[in-house]
Amino acid sequence: MNVYLNQNGYNAIPSATNNAIPSATNNAIPSATNNAIPSATNNAIPTATNNATPTATNNATPTAPNNAIPTATNNATPTATNNATPTAPNNAIPTATNNATPTATNNATPTAPNNAIPTATNNAIPSATKLFIS
Repeated sequence: MNVYLNQNGYNAIPSATNNAIPSATNNAIPSATNNAIPSATNNAIPTATNNATPTATNNATPTAPNNAIPTATNNATPTATNNATPTAPNNAIPTATNNATPTATNNATPTAPNNAIPTATNNAIPSATKLFIS
């Protein structure tokens, strides 16, 4: 093996620190920090933070907070809070509080205190207190 030395006794062949062949720190070939090939921080290829391809924060594809596809908070598909499909508090399908189907509080079907079907207190059928049996 031949080793070529210059007048100062140093290699005439480039070294890894200072040479004509690109190094990992300063070269004509792209590096991970500053190059012409996209990096994870700043590039022409989409990244998770800012890109043309949807991300979880800002995209054309639905995200949980604000999108065109239904979310639990604001959507066209029913949610538990605000929708066209019934929810427990306010809907078109009967609920225990306010509906068109009878509930224990307010309905068209008889309840124990006040109804169209006889009860023990007030009814059209004789009670144990007042009978018309002879």
